[in-house]
Amino acid sequence: MSDHGHDHEHGDCGCEEGLPLEVHQRVNALRRLQAEAAQLDSEFHKAVLALDLKYNELKQPLFNKRKEIVAGTYQPTDEEATPLPDQELPKGEAGEAPVTGIPSFWLTALSSHPYVDQLIEPHDRPVLESLVDIKLEWLPVEQPGYRLIFTFAKNEYFSNETLTKTYYMNYNTAPTDVLCDGPTYVRAEGCQINWNDGKDTTVRIEKKKQKKKGGKDAGKTRTVTKTVPQDSFFHFFKPPQIPEDADESSDELGLQRAMLSQDFDIGDIMKDRIIPNAVLYFTNEANEEDYDDDQFGEEGDDGDHPDDEDDDDEEDEPAPKAKGKGGNKAGGAPPAGQNPECKQQ
Repeated sequence: MSDHGHDHEHGDCGCEEGLPLEVHQRVNALRRLQAEAAQLDSEFHKAVLALDLKYNELKQPLFNKRKEIVAGTYQPTDEEATPLPDQELPKGEAGEAPVTGIPSFWLTALSSHPYVDQLIEPHDRPVLESLVDIKLEWLPVEQPGYRLIFTFAKNEYFSNETLTKTYYMNYNTAPTDVLCDGPTYVRAEGCQINWNDGKDTTVRIEKKKQKKKGGKDAGKTRTVTKTVPQDSFFHFFKPPQIPEDADESSDELGLQRAMLSQDFDIGDIMKDRIIPNAVLYFTNEANEEDYDDDQFGEEGDDGDHPDDEDDDDEEDEPAPKAKGKGGNKAGGAPPAGQNPECKQQ
């Protein structure tokens, strides 16, 4: 993604100071040529988008059959189930009871990506066991972007059959722009999850006993329950929204932008890696050597520091720590980050 937030004005570098006027004019001519090249780069990315739409459509019959095999509604023929010429697969043993489809396929695939795995909490895993498909749907070129469609089997946690996450993007470059690195993310839009009573994995119930101090019931205790947020993969479907009139100097705005930047990262991973290569993540064949622990945070790192050890004895339960990029997790409190409109693909 290109970074429209960078200042490409030449006055800051001072590299043109002291040059003769005619040289300044020649540099201005070069800058105009650069702007024309940026327009061609923009057209290139639009052409790539058209190819993405075309070939995603051509792949749909393959992905539809993948969905049927995973769900168990289609049984591959012996020919279809034959290993590739350069591949030897271990022979499985028949179980006592028949197995439908490929159990935990998408949960395993998601968990095999180190960044996404950090977003999945233990209380999310039973819900994701019922995930039967993730589909990529490109939006019309008039309003470019894409939608991730998560399809679930009937389950005890929520009534939705599908959950969606939509990303809107900008492929245009202004005539005065001298650099085009590609399309920019504009915003993300989630969906409403209709949780069944007591099954919402994004919150937990805290119970505290309170003792009445005065009156005729002094000394009596009562139990007070409170719903508090907790880390969950399903915060993914409620991305942060930045108001148009947000205070640019506020710390909260910086946190929201960092959270949104992390959210765009997850969208890229789903779109470019996991959805098209799901079986390779299921079998753990996907190559994630380019995964940067320093960029996203060490796996299992919840942001604790040695100095935090003294807090372990406090009676009050600490707020759930966020994990993920930079030691933080989408839906939690992230580090100060970049402008969401500067997210690079």
